[in-house]
Amino acid sequence: MPADRRRSGVSHAVLVATSVHRDESLPDLPAAANSVLGMRAALTDPALCGWPAGDVTVLHNEGDSRVVAQRIRQVARETTGVLLLYFVGHGMLTAEGELCLALADTTAADPDLTGLEYSRIRTALRDSPAAVKIAVLDCCYAGSVIQTETLSAGLSAGLIADQSDVRGVYTLTASDLAAHVVPFGEQVDACTSFTGELLRLIRGGLPGEPDPLTLGVLYGHLRHRLRARGLPDPNQRGTDNAHDFPFTRNAARTGARTPPSLDLPIVQAGQGRTFAPSRGLGWMWWLASLLPLALAGAFIWLIAGSLRAPGLLLAILTVIGIVGCAYSLGLFVNMVQRGNQRMRRRLARLLIVNTAGIEVRVRDQRWHYRWADVSRIAERRRNFRRCICIDLKPTIMLPSAQRNGDFSPRYDPGRGEVLFTTLSGYRARPEEIVREIAQCAGPKWVD
Repeated sequence: MPADRRRSGVSHAVLVATSVHRDESLPDLPAAANSVLGMRAALTDPALCGWPAGDVTVLHNEGDSRVVAQRIRQVARETTGVLLLYFVGHGMLTAEGELCLALADTTAADPDLTGLEYSRIRTALRDSPAAVKIAVLDCCYAGSVIQTETLSAGLSAGLIADQSDVRGVYTLTASDLAAHVVPFGEQVDACTSFTGELLRLIRGGLPGEPDPLTLGVLYGHLRHRLRARGLPDPNQRGTDNAHDFPFTRNAARTGARTPPSLDLPIVQAGQGRTFAPSRGLGWMWWLASLLPLALAGAFIWLIAGSLRAPGLLLAILTVIGIVGCAYSLGLFVNMVQRGNQRMRRRLARLLIVNTAGIEVRVRDQRWHYRWADVSRIAERRRNFRRCICIDLKPTIMLPSAQRNGDFSPRYDPGRGEVLFTTLSGYRARPEEIVREIAQCAGPKWVD
């Protein structure tokens, strides 16, 4: 089994994903959340990769590159067996061509100052005593890492330990340029294209290939499948025999095969699901903004029609018309801004439900509660809205006060419970959300 190889030392996997961004110029990626959860599920599946759950760390929507880099470095120093680093999210290049991994607070204008530069990860890999080091990068421009390392190796064979070209290092990247992901509206149940295809290979297995499946074998089939779909070619680079690392059992030969129509185990009923926001009624503000324009037109018509009026009446009508036009145009601008703000607020919210717990994300903030932290969860009606309310155990910190017009959870001291989220504003029907929460929460759910 793949796990046998890890018994020779302490092993650890660090899975980093960014699906929500504070910078509005960086689009949110619900598919990144699905991808990291799917990768964790495959890694910890005893019939597949066989990693103990305690050896897999997920860093989701972290916002400080220094903290993330320090965490990766600490784990790398403590790992002597297998060190696996996986990232899914946006990738950007600095002016010098250095790859930066986007975190929750990364800004597109200053990726080198606010993002996680891959050079930090490269250093952590180089300095780690791990026997096998694996880096999987599912982001744009990830292939530049391999190109840089290959160039460095070609310039001097004596520098083979520089960059990430260290003995026993395997690097797998999604694309040399832009990675592929389906449109935002289709990301509710979808992974990124690269991770989704990799998970299908792991869960479906490969008839005719040996058991277990090595990284090299997986890469060959992964590249063939992505190319057949017209998607960007992945890239790989390995030192020593790292490509021979037995990554997963061959599900096609062991009988643990998952139906190929399923991208993720987490989207099966009762095991979890990510609910994307609907666009809401922001468009109604845009539609209503046509009324002030019509009103402004009426005032302009009033001014034009009063040109033949006596002098004093003309002056009065002109002043009324100008003031009315200014007010109408101001009202128009205000309505358009309200519509834009409402749309942005709604599109920033995600609801994630799985067997581990329940989570709501609003832009750069996240509220996650494990089922072990919940006394009970139920559906309630608040102000004519259907809501999900949670009773937390006394030792769990309560959410802070809700900001005006926000969609974040809030604590209701009068009822002693947390109003976690409304059931409206998501693309799924409220009944679907309630059913999924009830199945995942188990006995915590109260009808």
